[in-house]
Amino acid sequence: MSDSSTHYELSDQLTEALTAAGWSPERQVDTISWARAVEAEGIPVSPVAHDFWQSFGGLKVLGRGRYKPPLELDPTEALHLWDPPERWESEYQQSFCPMGVWDSQNGLWVGDRGHVMIVFTEFHEREVATSPMQALESLLVGEPGPWKRWLGSVSRRWNG
Repeated sequence: MSDSSTHYELSDQLTEALTAAGWSPERQVDTISWARAVEAEGIPVSPVAHDFWQSFGGLKVLGRGRYKPPLELDPTEALHLWDPPERWESEYQQSFCPMGVWDSQNGLWVGDRGHVMIVFTEFHEREVATSPMQALESLLVGEPGPWKRWLGSVSRRWNG
């Protein structure tokens, strides 16, 4: 299945996970309340974030496979967690807007050029993907990337 806004081919597993959460290719939700909440925090809403929210906002998606925690695609939930580092704007040459929360405690942020970042704590963050659709694939059904291997090593250190 193809997503026309990004020309990204959705895997069957990702399509199943999204469909089980209430998504369809025609899905369009009202984003006004999210935009107001995000803008009230002084964060401009990019077209990339708006389009993502319109198709996927409000979904709670269960991951598929080994250690695939849930992904809550409510941008206001990320506002209550760690803020993205200010240096992202200069490093990635784009501004970031909240996308949702992964594993109930890690904020996801999407740049106005599509990069998706995850904030684990005030001091730990990583790039997840270069597009929102790649991020969904990685977080929900894909193989662990370098950032997930890093998270696993940090978890082992924290948990003995």
